[in-house]
Amino acid sequence: MGEIADVMLDGSLCETCGVDFGTSTGFPRRCCRCRNAAKKREATMSKQSVAPMNERLKPLFSKTLRPGGKLFYLDVYPSRNGWNPYLSLCENRKNKEGGLDRIRIFVNAEAVPELRDALDEIHEFLENYTPSAPTTAETLDGVATE
Repeated sequence: MGEIADVMLDGSLCETCGVDFGTSTGFPRRCCRCRNAAKKREATMSKQSVAPMNERLKPLFSKTLRPGGKLFYLDVYPSRNGWNPYLSLCENRKNKEGGLDRIRIFVNAEAVPELRDALDEIHEFLENYTPSAPTTAETLDGVATE
């Protein structure tokens, strides 16, 4: 092991953040800030109910969009362990049999700011985008015409 790990194990440094206590106890210990943070985490986890795998979670936030007649659902769900909520993007698409297929994309909470930034860039691009006129050999669908 390294020197810092040895000093943490003998109690001279906080085992979590590495603050120096100045004395050794012979066993690992935490500073008051790290002890309080650990107690808060444990209290939060014990208050949160963990949903069974077969139970449907209720969204913490929900928004329905109808651009161009299509239906999209944006929902934020808690994870099953109570930590790290995630975003669910959902669209219902008609399949060949006439039924609906649900298309879902799940995004963890850490990726949402990056997704927001990317959507802002896409929005800016689309506002400034001017499509070129199709040539006689192609249509807007990309299918060649005669």
